[in-house]
Amino acid sequence: MNTSHSIESNSLSSEPIVVKTATCKSLSGKSNLTYHIACDSDNEVYFRVAENSGKGFFSCEWIALTAIEAVIKDKPTMSGITAFMFNELFTGKSVNTPAFLLAVLKAEKLVQPLPNRRRAHEVVPNNTFLDDIYRLVDTIEESNPSIPEPTSPVKSARKK
Repeated sequence: MNTSHSIESNSLSSEPIVVKTATCKSLSGKSNLTYHIACDSDNEVYFRVAENSGKGFFSCEWIALTAIEAVIKDKPTMSGITAFMFNELFTGKSVNTPAFLLAVLKAEKLVQPLPNRRRAHEVVPNNTFLDDIYRLVDTIEESNPSIPEPTSPVKSARKK
């Protein structure tokens, strides 16, 4: 089994490979969102909203987990994490997308609502999200012979 947790693609595209498709409720609870989680050959993990059962528009672009973490890190934690914080990731895009991204992060248990704060969330400590995603990557590599084993070492996104 490959322990680098990296997907190598025969494709000329730099499009990440989807390792998980799931659904969740929007933060308002008025619609269901289908989202994708993907990984690329550099072990970067990405999110995107793929469908909305409601009428609201959204951007389906990939957003890197590292970009999300950078936004969260740069904001004061006392006020909590809000969808507004993610606006900078979607410049010129639908205003719904940051809230949809926050709903996805909540569904993946990367954030949880703050008590007594209607729209604010906090990071969930000791989350196993990356381990779970890398297990999915390993499963895809083992079951898909068209994804070759890396010929050179690939950096790991795991924090040691």
